Amino acid sequence: MVLVVAGLVLISIGVFYDFVGAIGLLRLPNFYTRLHAATAGAIGGAVVPMI
Repeated sequence: MVLVVAGLVLISIGVFYDFVGAIGLLRLPNFYTRLHAATAGAIGGAVVPMI
């Protein structure tokens, strides 16, 4: 049960990172800052749930 809760928490954190990266793609002004937001969101959203 503890592992299930820990897994759900990590997946929720990953979804949050993906969501923040998507918002960054919409709100940031130029290509390079958008690229940074997308990369940071994708890395955080993919790596955190794998822990």
